[in-house]
Amino acid sequence: MAATVDFGLEAKQGLLDLRSENARLRLVTRLFRAAMKRLEFVERAQARARSNGKVRFG
Repeated sequence: MAATVDFGLEAKQGLLDLRSENARLRLVTRLFRAAMKRLEFVERAQARARSNGKVRFG
């Protein structure tokens, strides 16, 4: 699953370097959560931009 998402080379290498399956699952969970937050942020920004053309971050 992690191969299909662009987490960056360092994060992917970190997954490969981990020996423990539990540690790998914890890391991939954190990476997926961070990716979901970024996607939600982008979606909110796009919705705001469509509504009035102004986007305020923060």
